[in-house]
Amino acid sequence: MSTDQQDLSPDIQKAAIQEYAINHGLQIVATYEDQGKSGLDVRGRKGMQRLLADVMDPACPYRTVLVYDVSRWGRFQNTDASAYYEYHCRLHGVSVVYVAESFGTDSGPTGALVKSLKRAMAAEYSRELAVKARAGQERVIALGYSAGGRPAIGLLRQAVTREGVPRSLLGVNERKGIQSDRIRLVPGPPEEITLLRRIYDLYANTPATVNDLVRLLAAEGHRTRAGGPFTLRIVSSLLSCELFVGTYVWGTLTRTDHGPRPAPPEKQVRVPNAIEPLIDLETWERVQRKKSMRTRPRRGAGRLLADLSDALRRCPELSAADLVTHGCAPSQTYLKTFGSMEAAYAFAGRTTDPEAAGRLRTRRTKELTVALQDSIAQQLAALGCAVECDFQAFTLHIDDHVLLQLTLAWRRSFTKEPAWFVQRRRLTRSDYRLIGLAGDAGTPVGYYLVPEVARYEFPMLLRPESLHQVQRYRLADLDHLGTYMLLRRASHKRTISEPRPDRPAASP
Repeated sequence: MSTDQQDLSPDIQKAAIQEYAINHGLQIVATYEDQGKSGLDVRGRKGMQRLLADVMDPACPYRTVLVYDVSRWGRFQNTDASAYYEYHCRLHGVSVVYVAESFGTDSGPTGALVKSLKRAMAAEYSRELAVKARAGQERVIALGYSAGGRPAIGLLRQAVTREGVPRSLLGVNERKGIQSDRIRLVPGPPEEITLLRRIYDLYANTPATVNDLVRLLAAEGHRTRAGGPFTLRIVSSLLSCELFVGTYVWGTLTRTDHGPRPAPPEKQVRVPNAIEPLIDLETWERVQRKKSMRTRPRRGAGRLLADLSDALRRCPELSAADLVTHGCAPSQTYLKTFGSMEAAYAFAGRTTDPEAAGRLRTRRTKELTVALQDSIAQQLAALGCAVECDFQAFTLHIDDHVLLQLTLAWRRSFTKEPAWFVQRRRLTRSDYRLIGLAGDAGTPVGYYLVPEVARYEFPMLLRPESLHQVQRYRLADLDHLGTYMLLRRASHKRTISEPRPDRPAASP
């Protein structure tokens, strides 16, 4: 593993490993190399991943791994990581030899101590290098130069000398010609600046939302420099970009083991008057006030746990899909805040298995469906219908010619507003499906009788405001189901006993 700038490093390492193999009578049968990859973690290092997988294979063709030095595993900030990967090889019967280290194959206390020091030195080297690199980047930003990235609409990149003398403008995918030059952002084409100011003016001085602006730009045929449409994310970023008022902001994200995270304000670098402003400050502030008013305040960890605790007291079997229904934030908010729903449940005071809620919901659904099935069977039998129940498939066979399947739909929080999720998959072939919409307590609040031919017309997500779309399938109560089945039976008997006469032939 070596960086892009260390052109000779891989060759030097290969030569040292080859020389060691020749001197010790070893034959090299496989080479694992990660050129130009970061050594801070294993992600993206295909060679390293392949090595760790190969040593686990019983048919592995070698029993010794030659490594240039201890740091080649990686400059992990957790020094136990490289020790673990070495132990991983030894655990599967593959010895590890460091060809450029003084301890060589020494596995005694001295070798272990030296290796620990080497791992700590590698981690510290990486940390110090990161600090120096960030300091250099902050210095470049403080001078008003760009640290990289594509310029936003209304801006262009321009190469300048160390003394600040402007050179040529750079287009898309163009790079500066001299390494010592810097990049400065300058105002772009007039038509882009006009469009940018129009976007700000419409958002600041009209009731238009970001979605309205996206639709307007699409209707007028405006495209980004990359040729794509102006999306919601792009327009929202334009309305939040401080570059348009001349302030350069750098370091808004910080990288952690769990991916990028927002950096605290004190860690961000802000350079006012870095470039010529394209938007006046008054319009900018008006836009930010409007955006803040339209953004719902975020709940802190304490508020999230308080809401979850209250919901669990009301509904101990609460599942992640029903959080919004019970006044909590969506499950993704809890995942981002606490790392997992299990941790959130534990902090909120629930000590039971988090998966038990899902199992309890499934068991409760079956119990309610069976109870509904038994109630319908008794009602139809009282009306003189012959009914056979299948309590596994939740079906009723009525008068030997109508097969009715029961489905209970719960309110779930798949969207911002709770909606009933109706399973569309067909468990068995049936003539009708009786869909019961369950309330929070499990009691059905509405029944819908859907013919098999209309199965795909009934929506999978049924929101309260869209109930009118399926009104034609609604039953006022279960008594109407019995009446309908009696009419269906009478129609069936009439069709069998009194066939319709043949129609006269049509005249030519």
